[in-house]
Amino acid sequence: MGDFSQGVFECFSDLPLCLASFLCASCQYGTNMETLNDPEWILGNSCPLNCVVCCITHSIWVFRFPVGGAFTMFSRQRIRKHYNLAAPTESLLWDCLLGACCVCCTVHQEAKQIGAPIFLFGGMADGGGGKKADDGGSS
Repeated sequence: MGDFSQGVFECFSDLPLCLASFLCASCQYGTNMETLNDPEWILGNSCPLNCVVCCITHSIWVFRFPVGGAFTMFSRQRIRKHYNLAAPTESLLWDCLLGACCVCCTVHQEAKQIGAPIFLFGGMADGGGGKKADDGGSS
């Protein structure tokens, strides 16, 4: 069991998802969390709620590193737990830095791991009817 199936900077492997993650990372993040369908996630599985919280924590520069980074770190740890992914030793710090500096890339990587639809085509656009993640295992 390794870490995520795709590297964090391999965004161009799926151009439509890359573009969606770049144009509105918060919307794609909301779709990711809705698709993950993790009953233990603190914000629940509401796509709009996750989207708004992600937008607030990553848009206000003062919050970006301490809050946005921590928010990303916790959600990436939930994904690792859900899929039984081995976390590298430095993953907490790395996830926090990625969340503060490269949120578009992390959202793309998470969407690929979870199998989340692009928010415009399968998430918020149809009222949150994207497919749900399975109960772990490999994707």
